[in-house]
Amino acid sequence: MGRKKMREKKVFTTKEVGDFCGVDLTTVINWIEQGKMNAYKTAGGHRRGRKKELREFMEKYSMPLPPELRDENGAKILVVDDDPNILSLITQALKRLPSDYKLATAADGFEAGQKLVSFNPDLVILDLRLPGMDGYKVIETIKKGNGTGILAITAYDDKETEKKALTTGADSYLSKPFTIENFMSKVKSLLK
Repeated sequence: MGRKKMREKKVFTTKEVGDFCGVDLTTVINWIEQGKMNAYKTAGGHRRGRKKELREFMEKYSMPLPPELRDENGAKILVVDDDPNILSLITQALKRLPSDYKLATAADGFEAGQKLVSFNPDLVILDLRLPGMDGYKVIETIKKGNGTGILAITAYDDKETEKKALTTGADSYLSKPFTIENFMSKVKSLLK
């Protein structure tokens, strides 16, 4: 089944739930029987999980949400930068987007790590050079978990930095200083 069709589904089989969680369907059945996951039985005795409850279960146990299960009320964007002026500029620019986006910010690697789990963003706008944090390692970590988009930004602009960011897993790259128009164009492209 295609990603778009899967995103439109509201109820999933235990196999589909297992695929989302990275476990076998018997594990899903055990979770249901132990009361960890809410589900119902069809007239034929098959278990089914509702999208909302599956999303809540995965968030409760800090499992990365696949794009098909993400919040339908708008994309979640996490901005990670240690410069308060850049954070403010980006946040103000994103508030002008035509849709209902949810924004979160982080000023250091520790806070970014916490928000990656608790906020579960669809897009991360990541400064590659933060104190005490290797931006490339963060990109690798994000990409291992799910299909979260990454826009890498940096003031240290050279071809090697751009190449490394993109080969590590960033979906797009932007050097500081940047124009709001160029920034917004990249963000809109990554959210599609």
